[in-house]
Order: sequence, then structure tokens, then C-alpha cells
Amino acid sequence: SPDNKKIAILEKDGGINVYFLEDYKRGISKKAGEVIRMALENNPARKNIFWHNDSAHLLLQYNDHIKFVEIDERLPLNPFNILNNFSDFSYSPNNKQIYFIQQNSLYALELGK
Repeated sequence: SPDNKKIAILEKDGGINVYFLEDYKRGISKKAGEVIRMALENNPARKNIFWHNDSAHLLLQYNDHIKFVEIDERLPLNPFNILNNFSDFSYSPNNKQIYFIQQNSLYALELGK
């Protein structure tokens, strides 16, 4: 993670494990060594996972959509589709921008804070 306090691992079954390297208190409270297991759909089209620059959210890249997920195991999980039907994608955490191509045009989407 950008704050160097967590590691996210995408599991083969579609879940994500977030390992806490240091104590964490931001919405949830975790001690160093604890793990959050987030069960998400097992979708073979998942291509990549990225940390948002706030270190509290993940971007999940699939072949045809992007989900934005809060690292919080409390149900219900809150994955949001933020982008659909794109042909190429890049994420720049420094300026919080998603760049993507849709219908042969280049777009940018700012993710905010």
C-alpha cells in the first residue's frame, strides 16, 4: 500500500487478503499481523489489483470493468463499478487519475481525495 502498512494479495478463489504490517485505525481497527479476508466474486477476467493512494481502497481491474473497493471486511462489502466497456486502462496514484480508452477516445477520471 502507499502508506507501507498493508499488503494486498489476490487469491485464486477470487478473494483478497489484506495483511496489516503495522497497527491501523481508520474506520476499522487492526493490529500488526492481522488479516482482512474479503470474499469477492471469483471472476477469471480479473487482470490486476491496484492500491488507491489513500491506502484504504483498492482498484480491481477486469477485462471489461473496474471496481473500487474499500478495505473493510464488515458486511456488506462495498465494491462499486466505476468504469465499464473500455479498451485500455492505466492508473496514476500520484494524481489519483484513471486513464482509459473508450470508443477510440482517451479519457481521464479523477478518484478524488
